[in-house]
Amino acid sequence: MQQPSTAKPSGNRCGWPLVLTRLAVSVTNAAVMKKEKPDDPYVVVTEGLAWQLLDHLDEFDGAVIRLRLRQTRQSL
Repeated sequence: MQQPSTAKPSGNRCGWPLVLTRLAVSVTNAAVMKKEKPDDPYVVVTEGLAWQLLDHLDEFDGAVIRLRLRQTRQSL
């Protein structure tokens, strides 16, 4: 039986792309749910904020975001 790895995942390389992926999933899910339940405001409660962030991603420096994520992780 193979032992599980004790290596820590590198948050520097994967944290920011995972945040971006989660935003994309959120707006996609909101679009699907909006069609299924057009009168339910709960299904799109954060959609607008997610789109605003996605619209401004080119203003963010990925290296700075990765540094901030690493600093946050180390302070936990």
